[in-house]
Amino acid sequence: AEEHTAQLIVMATQGKGRLAHLLLGSTTERVLRYARCPVLVVEAGERDFVDPETLVVSMRRVVVADDFSEPASRALAWAVDFLGPYAPEVHLVHAVPDEVPAIYAMAGVRSTLQLNPELQGRIEGALQQRATKALPPEWSFHPIVREGPPHKVLRDYALEIEADLVVVGAESHLDLSERVAGGTTERIARHAPCPVLVA
Repeated sequence: AEEHTAQLIVMATQGKGRLAHLLLGSTTERVLRYARCPVLVVEAGERDFVDPETLVVSMRRVVVADDFSEPASRALAWAVDFLGPYAPEVHLVHAVPDEVPAIYAMAGVRSTLQLNPELQGRIEGALQQRATKALPPEWSFHPIVREGPPHKVLRDYALEIEADLVVVGAESHLDLSERVAGGTTERIARHAPCPVLVA
């Protein structure tokens, strides 16, 4: 891809043993880790945006992961160009950590949003501002705030709305634990129920 200045890599995931996967990572996840251009990951047998009968591409609902980082902003901008011909319904999703300090848990507080009731509204407002700047005005948009690990939040929400594509920003670095178990982006690609665009 670097040799030919490719603008996109398209790959299918492949199953492999759990132990080998944990120790080495799949080929697809290694490409996600080191690719210098966006990668589109498609898993056979899962929900797809290509009609198997007509081979027509349909992008109706797209989930975009947004943690307010630079990679997330870059992924959203790239997705707008990539999805331009389809004008999909965009669901900008932010995952809030669901762990609370032990002292609050003992007092009956079970979630971050319960601990800070105004947080959800502030995050939704920030997502709205980002969408207004990045998306064409004719595209429909939904700001979504959910609690939990990002890869689970994205998977569950994509299933819930029957998303055709999940878009996530590429990670700029991985620490040692992430190189063994996989970073957030790799986990999202591993668990998503539909194709994933890593940009």
